[in-house]
Amino acid sequence: MTVYIIQDKNLISSGTDFLIKKCAETYFREHNIFPSSKTEIVRSKKGKPFLNPRLAHISAAHTSDTVLIAFSGENIGIDIESEDRNPSGAEAIAQKRFSKAEQNYITDFGKGFSNKRFIEIWVKKEAYLKFTGEGLSGLKNADIFSLKGKFYEVPLSGHVVRIYSEHEPKSIEISLF
Repeated sequence: MTVYIIQDKNLISSGTDFLIKKCAETYFREHNIFPSSKTEIVRSKKGKPFLNPRLAHISAAHTSDTVLIAFSGENIGIDIESEDRNPSGAEAIAQKRFSKAEQNYITDFGKGFSNKRFIEIWVKKEAYLKFTGEGLSGLKNADIFSLKGKFYEVPLSGHVVRIYSEHEPKSIEISLF
């Protein structure tokens, strides 16, 4: 699995599809994959990106200052948030869209709301929903404590990043793009 980190404002302004194509070219070159035709990005009805032809699985995520694009031989989902983000209405979102187990984790079993734990759960839920391609409509049903797969942390200063996969990667390569 390879995760490309893009923090150059000029590149970020080019758009996610452009960045996916550029990162795909690099990924293919680095992994000796030679597409027989021009690679295109297609999207499911709910917006999950796929490469055509399907030579790798992809997932993308962004904040205002960072774009992540992950490639793998297996289906994956990735998400990122700034670790200091303080979303308005976080407590109400947790009560309405998170499972009881997730709510208990966020409040440390009633000791008080933790924004840090909220961000951690949110990022994991979004990574999982990007894996499934469901989008935010599946938020309530995505209880992170009862999923089949596993979450992997990607260290990135000032951010919370998680990848969800049902197959353990041999390695996670991090590459600045």
